[in-house]
Amino acid sequence: MILAVALFLVTRWVVLVELEPIGSDVEHYFSFVHQAVDLRQTPYDAFEIEYPPAAWWIISAARHLNGPPLANPDDAGLVAASQLDYTRTFRQGMALLDLAAFALFAAIVRRRRPQALGLMLVTYAAATALLGHLLYDRLDTGVLFLLMAWMYAWTRRATDRSGSVGWTAACYAALGLGISYKVVPLLAAPFPLLADWRGPGRARHFAVAAASLIAGIGLPLVIQYALSGPGVFGFLTYQSERGIEVESLYASLMALVSLAGPSIAISFAHGGTDLAGPLAPVMKIMSTAALALLEGGLILWMILRPGRDRAAAAGQLACFAVAAAVILSPVLSPQYFIWALPLILLLAMEVAGGDRRAMILTAAAAIAIAALTTWVFPYHFYYRDESTPLALAPILMDRPLPPSPWPFIVLGVRNAAYLALIVWLGRRLAPAVMADSRDAP
Repeated sequence: MILAVALFLVTRWVVLVELEPIGSDVEHYFSFVHQAVDLRQTPYDAFEIEYPPAAWWIISAARHLNGPPLANPDDAGLVAASQLDYTRTFRQGMALLDLAAFALFAAIVRRRRPQALGLMLVTYAAATALLGHLLYDRLDTGVLFLLMAWMYAWTRRATDRSGSVGWTAACYAALGLGISYKVVPLLAAPFPLLADWRGPGRARHFAVAAASLIAGIGLPLVIQYALSGPGVFGFLTYQSERGIEVESLYASLMALVSLAGPSIAISFAHGGTDLAGPLAPVMKIMSTAALALLEGGLILWMILRPGRDRAAAAGQLACFAVAAAVILSPVLSPQYFIWALPLILLLAMEVAGGDRRAMILTAAAAIAIAALTTWVFPYHFYYRDESTPLALAPILMDRPLPPSPWPFIVLGVRNAAYLALIVWLGRRLAPAVMADSRDAP
């Protein structure tokens, strides 16, 4: 426990203070807040934002904390100084969310499997530290915090015998805010709702659950709609138009099949790096079908499963749905592993029971996945010239593919490892869900 906390604090100090992040998105975020705060343009209306309203509020909060709008927004020196202040404030805010998420993760493990606490915390600290170039320079640490807040509240509610609806309101509010921050937690929502619909005190708890979830999702949208108009929903169109991201499982399949003929090429679109080719539309359909089958199958399983402890099953299936969607989605950005790997660890903790060997192997796999991810991004992502022979995506060059197959090989191994982990968890999840567990994860 002490070693894990020390590892967390030391690695976070290095990431926050010593590390010079490569490929940071904070400059991109600053371009938004400069237009909104300093140039007084209306977000979602005067310029497009690809993030939901709650994410925009976090992006803009770092700028508001740094003081009033610039007196002369055309002064390059003032803008540069403002950007430096903004970058520092944004990264510090993500560091605070990271610390809170770590504390919540520790509290969940301590309540569920205290004997696994040391291993889980060391793995969590190590795996997320390996993603240090992304940890405080993307929005995904906020997703991690909200998912941990939801799961902690769900855990506390399961052990609360007072009948209070306080923890119910807290867990659904956190889940709703997670959806309004980044849409992916929506995949988790059906399972706790089904558990509450069929659980004791149904009328009271389900009413509070539905109201809290709707408020968490709807209030940011309603408030931002009042400020920006219908353009606030533009992020949905933006995200639906994304292609096959080059780090996704489907890109790995396209790269493998290209050895037999179908051509592939790097494409830059929607702020991402995609893999284009004749198979891309087919892969997009495959992804949509796979995600629908995943969510629909898990919901049907939740409805039909026997047993009394639906709260435990709901927590496990919700974790699995979000974690599995990472590898089945057509867009797999490296920062997704900031929140996906902790979910994997929590789920493995549940299904492994007392199997310490399985837990150690899962921990090793999580660290390896994080290491392979960082090998690709940022260190071997952009191919610039002969000085970066192992890089993946040609940038500002008339070159359809990088000269080396190694980035695709590493990504293929990483994706295969993550998929194997999901398949193993799914196989272990079946008997765990069918049994009556003691409480929610």
